[in-house]
Amino acid sequence: MPATPFELLDIEGSTLTIDTNCSKLVIFTDDKVMIPSFNEHLGSSNRVTAAETPCGGIKNTYVPDMFPGTLSISGDGCYFQSIDGSYADKYLSAGQLSENDDIITSGSTGCAFKTADGKTFCTMDGKSFLVTPVNTMVSKFIVQNILDSTQTCTITIRCPDSVSSINLYNLDTCVYESPGFTNVQQTTGTVNSYTFTQTLPARSSKKMQVMVGYSNLTHTFKFTDDAFMATGLHNMEAWIGYYDTSDTEINFLLFTQTPEYITCVQDSSGNVTQFTIPIGSGAIYKGRLPHSAVTRTTSGDIPDCLNSSIVGSISKFLLGFKAISPSTATITSYVVPAISDDKILPKSTISSSYISSSISIRASPGEYTCASFVINADKSVNLSVLASDLICGSNTISASNVDLKYIKCWWQAGNSKKSTHPLGRFLTPELLLNDDSLIQVWGDLWNRDDVTNPQGRNFIKLNTGEYTDISSNGSLSGTTITTISEMPVYDASYLQILNLRQSYNKQVWITLHVPTGTPAGTYTGTITLRSSFTVLKTIALSVQVLSITLPEPSIKCGIYYRPKLTTDGSISSEQKNVQQYTAELQDLDRHGVTNPTCYTAPSDSTLSQVLSLRQQNLTNYNIMYMLGRTIKNITASELSSLISTCSTYGVTSVYIYGYDEESMDTTEIRAQIQAVHDGGGYVFCAQSPTQALAVKDVVDLVIGSSSF
Repeated sequence: MPATPFELLDIEGSTLTIDTNCSKLVIFTDDKVMIPSFNEHLGSSNRVTAAETPCGGIKNTYVPDMFPGTLSISGDGCYFQSIDGSYADKYLSAGQLSENDDIITSGSTGCAFKTADGKTFCTMDGKSFLVTPVNTMVSKFIVQNILDSTQTCTITIRCPDSVSSINLYNLDTCVYESPGFTNVQQTTGTVNSYTFTQTLPARSSKKMQVMVGYSNLTHTFKFTDDAFMATGLHNMEAWIGYYDTSDTEINFLLFTQTPEYITCVQDSSGNVTQFTIPIGSGAIYKGRLPHSAVTRTTSGDIPDCLNSSIVGSISKFLLGFKAISPSTATITSYVVPAISDDKILPKSTISSSYISSSISIRASPGEYTCASFVINADKSVNLSVLASDLICGSNTISASNVDLKYIKCWWQAGNSKKSTHPLGRFLTPELLLNDDSLIQVWGDLWNRDDVTNPQGRNFIKLNTGEYTDISSNGSLSGTTITTISEMPVYDASYLQILNLRQSYNKQVWITLHVPTGTPAGTYTGTITLRSSFTVLKTIALSVQVLSITLPEPSIKCGIYYRPKLTTDGSISSEQKNVQQYTAELQDLDRHGVTNPTCYTAPSDSTLSQVLSLRQQNLTNYNIMYMLGRTIKNITASELSSLISTCSTYGVTSVYIYGYDEESMDTTEIRAQIQAVHDGGGYVFCAQSPTQALAVKDVVDLVIGSSSF
């Protein structure tokens, strides 16, 4: 327990400023991918403006890192290019933090949000970030001359804070250069510019890195950010801690509402001498926690006071406490068509005609059907979204039959409704998730699905809680298969709390199942949006259960379903373990796809297990669409054995695949088709209209993608 009771701070003015000499500052967040971005422009006197430099908090679409040390270049034919070659222009936003002056040989000994080798430094609980930002900012870049003659260019580094040193390192030769930096005070603001020149032969390039050391550095961690949804801490709902290594007590602040930002002033030793927090509508509590020493008795660089497994640590104590106050957010709900060509993105404008707090569904017993709504709040808020039972007199449809999922927008290669995968990165509402934080998305263009963002990135949360970048550049060929041990990923088993950003849309998908035998009538219930114990919105849900039973479909629905059954499974479309295979079959069946194709070869030892799983999990499964073996040179014994095996598991018709998207109107192939017919099988294949019509007298089923 704290040495003294919690103190509710009664603060006058718009900000809380704490003067301290703390060697460590800790920021807690519920989301580990939300690494704070440095030096957002928030009106600080020593922050640059947009007119002065692309630093200063203006979000650069191409390079999201916004640290001091932004670069610009002048000279005919001279440009900057990012190290990975993805972007070239006359300016480049600054790079990453360094834990020492020589980033090219650096290790992970430093303590910063992100060290130079790309490692994130966080505490044992995986949620608290240790703020000891170093005083060196590093930018890596390529300077290039695209002309056919030698050119001299001038490179300018804009530095918002007090600079103690600037070094230039040649990444091609691995030596320091002495270019002679010239300090030029800007005509506006408080920005110091440092310039140096480089002479480049015709059609040449040079790989370099510049290191700017600061004697005094002010940095701002912004907690909400409309330009980059995953830059800044959006979901900090617990605490900030600060302390000195010689101190026997640790100070901490607890918030009932996420602050907009925190600005820290750091001296040359790396100590935070002052930090400022804006005061919102929530309350701020202050307390102190005794701690004998900031030691490291465990392995690694994590202080004991941050190790949540050690009794008495600040993490152990504060992770069990949350300062809660009722939310005053106002939520607007839009009841939208579930199936539509209109993509709803985080910042899409939705017609006011859809504003509603009532959803009506009509279905018959045994049917699965869907609905959808969108929520938007005037303040950022954490929400629980809960469905109730549906009641009609003495009859009930359980809430377990009202499946709610968050619709996640992420970057995908294609955007057009009529063409396939134009190259680019387009924001696409595609995933249905129980845990909206399973995927984190970096980028902007939150209201456009027809514009590519080359720097859009997708990150997936592993079972460890760590995020990994699953984005890729350019087109891919072949099939990517990742083992589960390499990427252990599971969505939550039930709907998690949603961090709803202020003025951002979040679409929710409803899959309703009316159990077989449900009596006809109008069943009513609610979908409740709750922040902690406060109900912020109630949406009425009405289901009219019809007094009819739908007949079985008159057509058999299939799909190219590629997986083969393996022991370990994978994160791919190709290899599934029993758990994955079963879950996907059940999902296909709920959507009416009762006869998916089978890529398991007849000779495969798992075929009987595959057929058994299909028989158990697919309704009225009786057709085998075999892609694990084609008609090419198939023997009568092979076919007879396959048909016999399939019949054991309820299959009445076996289709063998032909020559994919090729002409089959040859004597040889016609004979192979006839051999399948003679053995009691059928032939199916993807064909163009011309190809199909040429063999319409012998092919049983054509999969067509054009007009017939």
